[in-house]
Amino acid sequence: MKHSLHILLLLTISLLGIFKIQAQSTGDTNLKRANIRQASLIVAEISKISNVKKVILAGIQSGYYPDEAILFKDLLNPSSSNAYKGNRYLGEVAASAFANAFRAYLKSGNYPNSKEFGPNPNLEAFLISTNAQLYFPYSDNFNLNTIQNFTVSFDPLDEIEESNIGLSVGRDGLYQTVTVNEPYVMQTATLIANFFEGDPEHNRIGTISSTPLTPVTPSSGSVDCSLPPTRMAVYVEEMKFTTQWDGIFKGGPEFIFCRGELEYNSDGTQVSAVPQSLWVQFKRKHKNEWRTVSALWDSCWEFDAGNKEELNQQCAVYEDDDASRTNITLTGSINVDAQIPKIGGAQFNFNPTVTHEIQADDEVIFNQQYDRCWFITSNPTDQGLGLRNGRAVRGVGAGTGVYWTMKISPY
Repeated sequence: MKHSLHILLLLTISLLGIFKIQAQSTGDTNLKRANIRQASLIVAEISKISNVKKVILAGIQSGYYPDEAILFKDLLNPSSSNAYKGNRYLGEVAASAFANAFRAYLKSGNYPNSKEFGPNPNLEAFLISTNAQLYFPYSDNFNLNTIQNFTVSFDPLDEIEESNIGLSVGRDGLYQTVTVNEPYVMQTATLIANFFEGDPEHNRIGTISSTPLTPVTPSSGSVDCSLPPTRMAVYVEEMKFTTQWDGIFKGGPEFIFCRGELEYNSDGTQVSAVPQSLWVQFKRKHKNEWRTVSALWDSCWEFDAGNKEELNQQCAVYEDDDASRTNITLTGSINVDAQIPKIGGAQFNFNPTVTHEIQADDEVIFNQQYDRCWFITSNPTDQGLGLRNGRAVRGVGAGTGVYWTMKISPY
């Protein structure tokens, strides 16, 4: 009986702990949603001011962030923002116009539904710390010089993010509540207050895990490379996607290319494997379009026999979801013959495992080993997905297709 009561007590404590975590998570989401909604309502009001609108558009036009957006940290501190330094789109307008108006209207409460929120002195710090931004989807569809007013909405932080309410200014100058979704933003200039996914400075480095979960499919075939280049750089040259991987409130897709990097340990007695990643972001409008990427995937794939000869390495691709609760492990390996400096020049064969911990709602798009000889000889030939500009199209087809080509640059 005592044993049963003990088990019941432990179970009760465990469930209470789970409920507490869930309640805290729900509370955090509710606070985050309230803050981003409040920010959007202030923006709806101040974006009617011509100078404020000019500052928002100038930040987006700068192209400092690739997906038609400008972060609140730039809008609120333009003097220290790279997006506004020397920004030619500002003209004679002061870059501080947005920050001054935002703070004044937040303090005065002169914006829609302000009584729901109160002063909220922590709002500005929240927007900066969470990389909140203003996103203008399909901005290329509009003449930015003739936009009178924006519809303004916000990320609802729901599991399904296909639509949300927004405020639009009618002909009478009063707000109208509208439904904001993909077709709407393609036809109507809309600002969405949401969150930048990833690191705004594009520093995307994976982490190592000791628990491999995802099997790696080896490349088919191996070709004798009698005269491979001693070393080469490899670029993701062109890329295309054929489906929108996120809802409209998450912006365009962000694809992560993973691989392994070989390094000598600091004491020069071993070769270690370090995961590296390349981040490629697109606009939603780029769907079904081949786009030039020219992004460096591997700066030095070495073939120097007797020193460090990389026989094959991992290539994995997934679409990034920072808000996802799903953790996936990508596992691959790099096969290498290497001379270890502190072991008297003896040559060893290593097959270190490289594991990337990622967050994604979607399935992993691609995870394969690239044999060096096969990769070189297959690059100018059709591998089943066709050729583009003389290079093999790689990737996956069907309805959720993601395609790319890779450029080899010997040196």
